Amino acid sequence: MGKHKKAGRSLLESFMYSNGDAGDNDQEEQVPLPDSMRASTLLEQIGKERSWTDDQIDRDLNVLDDNRLYFVRDLRALSNHSWTVIELLPLVRDLLRTAVDPDWERRYYKIKDKEKKKKYKKDKKKKYKKNDFSNNTMQLGEPVIADDDRQESDSSSSSSSSSSSEEEKQQSKSSESAAAFTGRPIKAVSSSRIHVRTTAGKIYECDRRCPHKGVDLATWGQVLGNKLVCTKHNWQFDLDGSGLGSKGRTVHPCVVNDW
Repeated sequence: MGKHKKAGRSLLESFMYSNGDAGDNDQEEQVPLPDSMRASTLLEQIGKERSWTDDQIDRDLNVLDDNRLYFVRDLRALSNHSWTVIELLPLVRDLLRTAVDPDWERRYYKIKDKEKKKKYKKDKKKKYKKNDFSNNTMQLGEPVIADDDRQESDSSSSSSSSSSSEEEKQQSKSSESAAAFTGRPIKAVSSSRIHVRTTAGKIYECDRRCPHKGVDLATWGQVLGNKLVCTKHNWQFDLDGSGLGSKGRTVHPCVVNDW
């Protein structure tokens, strides 16, 4: 182990400069360790400065040999991940890395900070878009899909839960209404006209095509209260008010008795 002591004195000084331990000489220019320097020499010098025992130093030297880390250039070639998996004590690992690359820690955390800021901006942008869309009461640009099975299931469940005669009468009326108006409140009756049932139960016959872009309201239409809504472009027509919508356009509604 002592074979490198004489040749390693100047190298040890370089190591001390790199760690800021050079005392009155810390203003001198730092001399980087040469790539050709043996890693074992560097480790022995560090161990002597730290008053490690010969057995402790030998164990660390064996780890370097097992990982084929023979020269300083081999240590400099290690990635951030490789440094973390080498079976050296954290103190030994950090001292070696700082000796061969004094600036590694500053660069490492600088990259981490950039990645963290980039991720924060990306997450903030996603959150903003999500909140913006969640404020809408309906999704435009998608056809409305009927759900007959769910309405029938709700009606059946409500019927079975009634116990008093008054509730049975209420349920009977509800069942009759469900039988008359099952499914979507909009149905096509011809190639140019549709029937629309409002929330209040009124039935209107009106134009099948939206006067805006000619969209088929039998597919893209929806009922909100007494209004017929074209969900393709969010045009609304007041059926109680002559079917008027945007820009004075109308779907020409008229009240009918039969669904």
